[in-house]
Amino acid sequence: MKLIENSCVAEGSGSMKIITEEEVDLWLLYNLISKGDCVSSKSTRKVEKSQSRVKKSAPIYSESTRKVEKSRVKSASSSSDSTRKVGKSRVKVQVELKVVALDYDKDKKGSVLRVRGMSTSDSDHIATGGFHTLEIELGQKLNITKKVWDSEVLYSFNQAFNRSASKIREANMVVLVMQEGLAHLYLVGNTMTSTLLAKIDCNSQKKKIESDNKKKKKTETDNKKKKKTETDNKNESDNKKKKTGTTTGVTELKDKEKDTTGKNFFEEVGQAFMKHVDMGVVRFVVIGSPAGLKDRFRNYLLQEKKSIMDHKPCLVLVPTSSGRKESLREVLEDPRVKNLIKDTKVAEEKRLLEEFMEFMRSGGHGRVCYGVNSVEAAQEMVAVEKLFITDGLYSSEDVGTRWRYMEIVSAVEDYGGVVHVFSSTDVSKELTKLTGIAAILRFPLPHLNDMMEGLVLQ
Repeated sequence: MKLIENSCVAEGSGSMKIITEEEVDLWLLYNLISKGDCVSSKSTRKVEKSQSRVKKSAPIYSESTRKVEKSRVKSASSSSDSTRKVGKSRVKVQVELKVVALDYDKDKKGSVLRVRGMSTSDSDHIATGGFHTLEIELGQKLNITKKVWDSEVLYSFNQAFNRSASKIREANMVVLVMQEGLAHLYLVGNTMTSTLLAKIDCNSQKKKIESDNKKKKKTETDNKKKKKTETDNKNESDNKKKKTGTTTGVTELKDKEKDTTGKNFFEEVGQAFMKHVDMGVVRFVVIGSPAGLKDRFRNYLLQEKKSIMDHKPCLVLVPTSSGRKESLREVLEDPRVKNLIKDTKVAEEKRLLEEFMEFMRSGGHGRVCYGVNSVEAAQEMVAVEKLFITDGLYSSEDVGTRWRYMEIVSAVEDYGGVVHVFSSTDVSKELTKLTGIAAILRFPLPHLNDMMEGLVLQ
């Protein structure tokens, strides 16, 4: 989770503007946003499209029938000035909702947070007090306003901001997926959790250029109709000018399109890359795209960003179907990327687990414990030096279970402990046999596991 603006005061009012970066952020917001809070963000709303139908009356020339004609025109006008529905469409809206209910949903495609509430102000498509459901996804910017910010809530937000910063320092790899005019830049950590660093969308700029060009053509057409009554010579001269202007407009559009999908697009992506990526920290960078776009961008980086040349072996190219966020999964499932991940992530997890098992085999001298009750008891005595937990527990779909394990993780980090989250690999299966959570302690607690097992049996 990334903080943009903050005017919050503990036990006072204020607002906070943030960007969601990973799935755990959505779950955290689900727990920290309350009924009565105000949440504002961009959304879409389904509206009915309508079309006006107006029939023009014929000119009235007869003086003797003026009254009759006026009556006929009025009748025809009133019957024809009507609208008809032509279907529904979704439009983009900026909304601020007073929260009534929240819903968190997680499936194979990812997580989504739904915030249902009443609009606090009038807009083109939502009246004050009108209900709307705001869907918050990864990479979305939103503003949260509370009348009273509880100190515990602020503390939880600050912990999320700190975790986001630490993940950048502990990055495993960077993934850039791109297509013509669109790119997503991700940071992928040791636990394969992804954080959206930047989104570059030049296609929206292209659409704006096309829209402006259409308006320009429409204006030229209207001007042409107005000047039909002028002399033939003048009309012919005006037509030539319009033709030249139209050609110029089309040429400008094509030039701007080339810039959007060519060098200018690469410049924007390159600037985002240099801003967010520290090549001295990440192990490798994966660039994915359809066709040869990835090769062209890599060449651009090596030529224009001279500091990248020293890290050329770290640049890996893989094919993807698009530059949309869904292509991140394609990158992570690519055999070459899997091997790179396996060599780094699995080796680290294996080393850590062997360290713990060595303590277990040697008796541990009372400095190891496993099971949620034992680990919680050890942390209450500030005894946990290293915590090992599987991502299945840390990212559990059960809200209560997930909250419990996240509190343990936060407490360990608060007192200077180190947390290692094991991903779903063969290595983590060994940890799962030990209930999925274990710890190496700062000082011996020799009878802790037996004591906690006895309490459970009672």
